[in-house]
Amino acid sequence: MTKNLIKAIGKHSFTKSVLLTICLTLSFAFYSCKHQHDGEQIPKIKPILTSCNVDGKALGISDHMDAGKTKKEKVLVKTTHSPKDAIVKYEKPLDSDGYWALSLGENTLKIVVEKGNEKKEYTVKIKREKEGENQEGPALT
Repeated sequence: MTKNLIKAIGKHSFTKSVLLTICLTLSFAFYSCKHQHDGEQIPKIKPILTSCNVDGKALGISDHMDAGKTKKEKVLVKTTHSPKDAIVKYEKPLDSDGYWALSLGENTLKIVVEKGNEKKEYTVKIKREKEGENQEGPALT
């Protein structure tokens, strides 16, 4: 079809270049669109945590993270995620200032990053000790 159009246009190189540009633009637009698989669009970026800080301590991102020990009743939790339009949910909700209230003993916070039908779950653990307990473990005698 393109060859027939070029023949019909004749020797006008400007018109040929415009026609070629239009064909290339349409081809690029067609191939750059999102393709579908079983009726659903394949997401380009999966939702993930990109950083997690608990009480000022940066944790390495993994499915299960250990924030260590503390004697504090609550700790500040800060996270960043990708993509930016994903939603982050904390299962054991944080207070309005982003603090996680801790009970004595081991505490677990589930963090879920969601976008559309995709989601990624993370677990953060921290142990709250009583005042006067040694954070390094029992004292040796």
